[in-house]
Amino acid sequence: GASFGTATAISTITGNPIAGVACPTATSCFAVDRNGSLAASSDGGTNWAAPFGLSGIGPNDSPNGIACADATHCIVVTQGPLSAIANADPSLYGSWQAPMGIPSMSFISCPSTALCVGADQSGNVYTSTNAFTMSNWSSPSLLGGGTQGSGLTCPTVSLGEVSHRNGPLLH
Repeated sequence: GASFGTATAISTITGNPIAGVACPTATSCFAVDRNGSLAASSDGGTNWAAPFGLSGIGPNDSPNGIACADATHCIVVTQGPLSAIANADPSLYGSWQAPMGIPSMSFISCPSTALCVGADQSGNVYTSTNAFTMSNWSSPSLLGGGTQGSGLTCPTVSLGEVSHRNGPLLH
């Protein structure tokens, strides 16, 4: 069976509640907190570099999550009108950009640089086949019955699941 290492309290690194963690490789991990600070680890989460504020994320944009398609492409989604995208090493402050046109989302998953899927708390699902160029998100598709989402994962380009609070997973 699988085993896990010793837990690291990431919130002690940023000092704020963690909104999401993404580990696109076995050694590369990124954590974003609710105030828009990002911390990076190059050893699988054992040690974390000093956090920095994401470019373009304001105090009212509270991040909801982070997804990384690989070690150089990450997206942070927020409950405000702004998000942040890295098209270079996400552990570097200057690699993050504030894109336009990304809808407010609560959950994000990017199984590749060619596909990102996001969802909001109201059950709207958005997709982009070129999210890292900062454009072209789909119009929202509503999950059956306006289901309120509570999580999203797309482990491959052809498989995605949205979980919700009171029922089965939706694919």
